[in-house]
Amino acid sequence: MAGELKPYGFNPYNEARRIEQLSRTVGVSELTANVGTFFNHGLADTLVSKKYTLAVSADGTQRPVLSSGELGIPIETDMAQRGGLALMGMREVYKTIHNHPTNTITLQYSPIGPSSFEGSVRSTDYEGGYYHEGQLYVYKRDGDRVDATAVTVKNEIAILEVMKHFGLMPPLETSQFEEQFITHYTLNPVSTNMTLADFTNQLRTMKYGQIMIHADRHGNTHSLSDVADNIDAAFNGTLTSQGEALAHELVDRFVFQKGTTRFNEQQIRELYLTGIVEYGQRYKWSEVDITTACGGGIHSMDSLIRALAGEVVKGALLTPASSLLRAMGSELNMGHDVRKTTCPMCKTEVFFSASDVLAEHYLQCDNCGNATDCVEPIIEYSRAA
Repeated sequence: MAGELKPYGFNPYNEARRIEQLSRTVGVSELTANVGTFFNHGLADTLVSKKYTLAVSADGTQRPVLSSGELGIPIETDMAQRGGLALMGMREVYKTIHNHPTNTITLQYSPIGPSSFEGSVRSTDYEGGYYHEGQLYVYKRDGDRVDATAVTVKNEIAILEVMKHFGLMPPLETSQFEEQFITHYTLNPVSTNMTLADFTNQLRTMKYGQIMIHADRHGNTHSLSDVADNIDAAFNGTLTSQGEALAHELVDRFVFQKGTTRFNEQQIRELYLTGIVEYGQRYKWSEVDITTACGGGIHSMDSLIRALAGEVVKGALLTPASSLLRAMGSELNMGHDVRKTTCPMCKTEVFFSASDVLAEHYLQCDNCGNATDCVEPIIEYSRAA
């Protein structure tokens, strides 16, 4: 189900599952935000992310605060990704921000290095992966909410000097890119004891303020002073992003074309691939280098276009409105779309939409979790609900 995570950096199965639990309006809003983040960091290689707001619990659980003010679904931590350091690190962030005055800035750095560790939970999504950029997270507590932004880092040495300036010394007897080094920085957030304005002014006046911190995919280089300016803009709500605009345009287009705001796994996969191809074509790239915290890789435009074409054909054919699906429906006893069958494992009745199951090629029992992708015989011998 997560086959796209390692090569492309997105997971349509998880996204579809998450937005199913939200109202249609909120689901589209969260999907648009996720797609925008992917475009900004996976494709445009943006220096600083737009501000996002979290509700963080003492156990490290994070829930995004949506534009509506509602809390989103808790952000899942894959224990195969660096042994679950993200969750453990957020526990330390929670302690740090609550042990210091509200509205002061806390920093946490996730270093460059391998995406999985020896001896931790194994997963093909992360095994053998490598993050070529670090992430400096900037947090500001506002009551029971935490505002945050993330800085993309290519020049790690300069950021380590920033962390040292605010009190976090480098670990002894370990080298950059090693597990102990990565763990040290992830699990030791530091409070600057400064307001946002004082913190960003401090960045601008540091002796290495003009040193290159990041070089993006379009050849632009950014200094620590640029980081400070972008952090200010992010927290003030004035930071613009190309990825966000593209995401809004693309999701609006898909809502119109697909005639729904409740996208399934196939449609979300097609959405992401469409954005990747269109972005590459806009800049006349022969290949696209996708880099996210969850995976990515270098793909030729030809291979991306072939992958997208496959999804477009699948989406066009296997939708309730398609002539092919209607023809298959008459063959497979789909006169009534809502069907029921009996789970062979737990013997309970399973109710399902025949068109959805055929489109996704997947059916799972809600009671025991038994699942199959051999759906045609089940639909053929199912009964009208």
